[in-house]
Amino acid sequence: MKEKEYVNSVFIAIESTYRSLATIANGRNNNYREINAIREQQVKNMQSFSSLIPTLQSTIPRLAEMTVGGIAAGALVGPFFQRILPSLGDSAFQISVALGAVIFWGVAELWLNPWLANRELKKVIRLDYDKDLYYQQYLKRSKNALSSLYEQIEDLHEKIFGIRYKDNINAGNEVNDLMVGLDTTMCENISKCIDNNKVTPDNWAVCESGETKEDCDEYLDNQ
Repeated sequence: MKEKEYVNSVFIAIESTYRSLATIANGRNNNYREINAIREQQVKNMQSFSSLIPTLQSTIPRLAEMTVGGIAAGALVGPFFQRILPSLGDSAFQISVALGAVIFWGVAELWLNPWLANRELKKVIRLDYDKDLYYQQYLKRSKNALSSLYEQIEDLHEKIFGIRYKDNINAGNEVNDLMVGLDTTMCENISKCIDNNKVTPDNWAVCESGETKEDCDEYLDNQ
């Protein structure tokens, strides 16, 4: 019977498409695993930078331990103290080490730590962006596979019954209608902004979600 031949042929086509979709999903999962592993390391790096300041703070009163930063800064300011306050004698170096530790702590707290943390956070943002790109690729390949399946089923119907099941139907549009709402909502200018280092921790949520992008100067400039 034609109906049985059609059903069997469609089943074979569906099985083939299922294997293709499984391969596509496996590729996406491998990409996600790689990104997640790198992301976890970046988060650990940020946590390390966050603990840097308390560690430095705890070293300031312990002059006997003389941190590297304190010694380095002390070596610079020690001769200065000995010259202007010779009565301090050997105490000048200890005072200079303490002052050097304070200076080093201040530089680290006000500049070094925020700079390092911001750099690592931007790397995390880039990983999130790459993950979104992998998702877009996965969705596009999945839609192509399903569109191809739709066309195969129509071709089989025409081959076996002599007519197409539906005329003037675009397979891509049919698949898009079935998968509506699954596309990412990233701002269409995000690739350019990422490359030009315009994406920051402060505006990343807007860039990735596409919400309130009309308030973004970069978005308006590219319209």
